[in-house]
Amino acid sequence: MKRLVVIGATGDVGAGIIDEALARRWAVLAVARNTAGLAALTGQRRDPLLSTVAGSVASKQGALTLARAISLGPGDSVVVSVNVAWDPKPITETPAADLIRMFEANLIPHLVAGAVFLPLLSSDSAYVGIGGGMADWVPRHRAVVSMAQAAQRNLYRALAGEGPADGPAVREVLIASMVNGRSNRAMARPEWVTDRDVGAMVCQVVQNPDSYPGPVIKIPHADPRSHRSPGSSK
Repeated sequence: MKRLVVIGATGDVGAGIIDEALARRWAVLAVARNTAGLAALTGQRRDPLLSTVAGSVASKQGALTLARAISLGPGDSVVVSVNVAWDPKPITETPAADLIRMFEANLIPHLVAGAVFLPLLSSDSAYVGIGGGMADWVPRHRAVVSMAQAAQRNLYRALAGEGPADGPAVREVLIASMVNGRSNRAMARPEWVTDRDVGAMVCQVVQNPDSYPGPVIKIPHADPRSHRSPGSSK
């Protein structure tokens, strides 16, 4: 693999993906809107294989600008790890405008990124989105998140199903667990997957997508680095 582009690099999951990719001595391009976060990322890792670009996939124009800055080449792969938090509230008390904003923030970036980046990737590349386990269940007062995550899962099914047979591999890694990352390490429970667990699974999928036909691959609580079956939700 030539290079791994991680969009949403400064979040807990994005950082875990970067750390696992660097551990494999892959070249990594970290992408985020927050330039201060990118600077902190490179300052903490100090690895010559890590480079950064500031950019956004919140709109098609932003994604096109980012694509020109990235200049994808043969063998490059892309991971999209973009989501926003939700202030829990009953679904019947959720204004329609809030529902629309949630979809705009959590679903549209994945749609836009797929439309812009997939045509630029080669047949030996992978395009991976990060999804959430609430696509399969509805926690109290978080129905809006579940709806957005379920829609995202079906988006990746559509991207995989509608793409050319000789195009890049398209997968969604669906995290069916809370994530133990740098923002919540002190309060994390033992059964949560870690940011590095997620990173390990993503790197395995990128390196050998045919072993994870998916297109939706669910991470259980077990450590994916143990090489146990990751499970699949088709």
